[in-house]
Parts: sequence; structure tokens; C-alpha cells
Amino acid sequence: MLSNALCMARVELPRAVCSHLRMRFNAPLLRAHLGLARALVAIARHANEIRPTRGAGRSARTAFDRVAVLPEGDLVQELTARLESTAWPDWVPRVGFVMPLGNDIATGIDRKSPPDAPAGISCPLLAARVVSAIRGTVFLRDAAPALSNLLNLWGGATPSGTWDIWLPVRPGTVRPQLHDASSTDDTNP
Repeated sequence: MLSNALCMARVELPRAVCSHLRMRFNAPLLRAHLGLARALVAIARHANEIRPTRGAGRSARTAFDRVAVLPEGDLVQELTARLESTAWPDWVPRVGFVMPLGNDIATGIDRKSPPDAPAGISCPLLAARVVSAIRGTVFLRDAAPALSNLLNLWGGATPSGTWDIWLPVRPGTVRPQLHDASSTDDTNP
């Protein structure tokens, strides 16, 4: 990190979802089997509505009941389609590396009341789209969405649901060195 690396964004997926839905972290709906995936589909179903700030969570929570009865296959298919249709903002890099943050990131958070929106990516659908592009320690924007980090709240290899996305170098600090194809000198490989 002492190089010219640049942190592009922090993604706090559970916090973005809970803030949008105005639900606490330990809400039974979110802790249920595939709760995070169901919450994301409910949010996506109401993403294009013109709504007041507080009404957004209310309409998505209402949709939660309908999404709760979706069979698992249909849920996964709809979640994948919704994520694929989420547009990438211009600032999102094609490739980056990822630093998962541990459970200590959530220390001191009141789990009994809805959290404030995260300082990083506050839109839960964009946060989920970013997380779906994470493959281990690599971020690949143009890869097909992977759902392994999206199926359960605080599940998988990153129990905090929080990642930092980094570029290995700051844009503009490195110039590509072009190879001269016309050079055929055997002493200069």
C-alpha cells in the first residue's frame, strides 16, 4: 500500500441493504435462508420507482413478502438478471484488487436499529453489482456476476460483508512501454 496504489471504493453491502430497507442488521427476514439475495431482489423490483427517501425502504420491505416465497432457482435467476442490468458508473475500473475487511469493521455498530448509509457505495444494487464482480482477491468488472458473496448476510469468506477495491497504481503514474516490432536485433530481446 506504500506504492502508488489507490483505494477506489469501500463496499459495505449489509450496511447499504439495511440502510435502504430501514431494517436492523439482525432482522429475521435478512437472517433467513437467502435473506440477502431476497432483499436485493425486492430492492431491485422497486429501483425505478420515483419515491421519497423514506418510502424506498417501505416499498422494498413490502416486496420482501412476495420475494420470500420465490423458489430458490427463480430467485437466483432474477437476482442475476437484475445485477447484469445494473449499469457501471464511469469511475469503476475494469480490473482491481480487493481487500476483504474482517468482522472488526462492524465493531461498535448498533445492530438493533437501522444503520446510516455507508460512506462508500450507498446504493445497495451497485454495491451488490461490485461484490458480484469479486473473484477471491481480484475485481473483474466485465466478468459475469458471481453470487457466492450475495446469497447470505455476512456469509462466505468475508463475514463482515465489507471490501475495499484498489487499483495497483494511481491512474497517470505509469506509462505503458511499447515494444518496437520493427527491431529484429537478436541481442535486444
